[in-house]
Amino acid sequence: MSRTSAAMLDRLRCLLLAALPQHALSRVIFRLTRIRTRWKDPLVRWFIGAFGVDMSEALPSDPARYASFNDFFTRPLKPEVRPLAVDRAHEGRRPHLPDRTGRR
Repeated sequence: MSRTSAAMLDRLRCLLLAALPQHALSRVIFRLTRIRTRWKDPLVRWFIGAFGVDMSEALPSDPARYASFNDFFTRPLKPEVRPLAVDRAHEGRRPHLPDRTGRR
């Protein structure tokens, strides 16, 4: 595919997305992700395989233990997976902006 046709395809996608009723679509997706159904497990397993989700980082790591698709997406992680950096020296500072004295 040439660069020109790829750019036109991107523009077409943007136009189609802009034509969608965003708020209504958001409400529908919100409700769909919270439905508790038997189709949740195959869908979650497909998502894990398709996007390479490392379930060893999750609590719980068994995909069947999530009640809904939303529970899977908002799953807690094990504490050691992404520890928080506790560096409060710069808390509340904006190093890209000058302080009251004009220094950065």
